Amino acid sequence: MRRLALCVCLLVLASLAAGCGGSGSKKPRKRATAQSSSVQASGSRTRGPAQPARLRARVAGRLPAPVQLPAAARLPGGRVLVMGGLSAADVSVSTIDLIKGGRAAVVGRLPAPVHDAAAVALGSRAFLFGGGTGESGTAAIRSVDGAGASALAGMLPAPASDVAAARLGSKAYVVGGYTGTAALRSIIAFRPGSPARAVARLPFPLRYAAVAAVGGRVLVAGGTTGTAARREVLAFDPARNALRRLGSLPGALTHAAGVRQRRCWLSTRRPEPSTPPARCPIRCPTRRRLRTAAASS
Repeated sequence: MRRLALCVCLLVLASLAAGCGGSGSKKPRKRATAQSSSVQASGSRTRGPAQPARLRARVAGRLPAPVQLPAAARLPGGRVLVMGGLSAADVSVSTIDLIKGGRAAVVGRLPAPVHDAAAVALGSRAFLFGGGTGESGTAAIRSVDGAGASALAGMLPAPASDVAAARLGSKAYVVGGYTGTAALRSIIAFRPGSPARAVARLPFPLRYAAVAAVGGRVLVAGGTTGTAARREVLAFDPARNALRRLGSLPGALTHAAGVRQRRCWLSTRRPEPSTPPARCPIRCPTRRRLRTAAASS
């Protein structure tokens, strides 16, 4: 397992809407009509080609200790909980760190060390799904508050590490994972107070995918079957209970993370130790098209 200290980074997104929103529409043909002539005569500007999104990363703070493969969720008020992960010695940890205003502190501990879990915020609490506990995974779903107190909130249908999750409405959706012997093909829906249940089946087993909720759908990009990285971008629509392929990444991508920014969705590969995080590729699936944004540090 690679040793990688995790720094808390802040992405400053400039011209993101312009960079992504125009990628899927065709340039309209010019028409010699009275209406278009009057518009040109009025001096209104015509939009030029969309510029690539530019992203800038900087260190905004540091965790109390180096950690890789933790789960993180953003609570109301700009607070972020970072839970579990692997230490610099590749040992699972149980720490719960709270980040607020660029400062991080240990505020609690999980009942058992876990790594490769997933987390989302639902209301005022974070929910931690699964995670690795050595050679196998756990099926536990735990709720964690901003003070670091945790409680068992439910169980996944099967033990799972290497999972990814996203919030859509009042539910969390947990994608793929690894039982310790096999990769999973499930998408699990969970709402606090109700049992977790499978709502869709992926076309192939999947671990370490990038997942985010955009436009009422759960987007899933990349990941690995355990033997080969994938490049497919899938979209699950809970309202229609439909899963379809949206497109493909320019290349296979695994150990990635997804985040929604305005109407765009970014995924970035976990870097090699020698690769600066700000130089990782950032993708934007919009209207079936995928683009690589420019990144700088």
